[in-house]
Amino acid sequence: MKIHIRLFILFAILTSTAFFFQSCDELTEDISTVKVKVPIERQTFTVDSALFAQKTNEVILAQFAVDINLDSIIEANGVDFLDQGTFSELVIGVLDPEDVDLSFLEAAKVTVSSTESFEEEYIVATVTDIDEEQNSANLIINDLSVTDQLRQHVFYIRVYGQPGEPLPVNVVTMYVDGVVCLTIDLF
Repeated sequence: MKIHIRLFILFAILTSTAFFFQSCDELTEDISTVKVKVPIERQTFTVDSALFAQKTNEVILAQFAVDINLDSIIEANGVDFLDQGTFSELVIGVLDPEDVDLSFLEAAKVTVSSTESFEEEYIVATVTDIDEEQNSANLIINDLSVTDQLRQHVFYIRVYGQPGEPLPVNVVTMYVDGVVCLTIDLF
């Protein structure tokens, strides 16, 4: 009987030790990086009904420069290097008139580029089933690193739209809200 109890205690000690060390590895991984969410300043733009007239193909709705002060964010976290940057949230919506919904869009996408001319652009988010009764839509984020663009401090975003129904008014004021998630390696 004493041998069974000793074997059970030894087994319990070995099992809990193995579990403890596995947990420590996961803990070290979790505390070795910091994720910082940085909101992008809201960008507004107008869409004219003439842009959508007789269009069936995707059109450029807007493009703009984004400036993120990466140096101050890295310095505030006491590190020298950005490990990775990705978008974690992008929303497009209608600001004015408030009663206009997104029925004039069948789909939308957002791309990012290092250059203002968009020589090379990468799709960071899309939405294909826009709820026609809503006046905003959350885009589905691609797991695409935008680290190189962020390291330049200024990068460029372009918003595309696939026309749906005709615009119910002559001009609609729209917006893009976004959040970039920076992963900073501490060790």
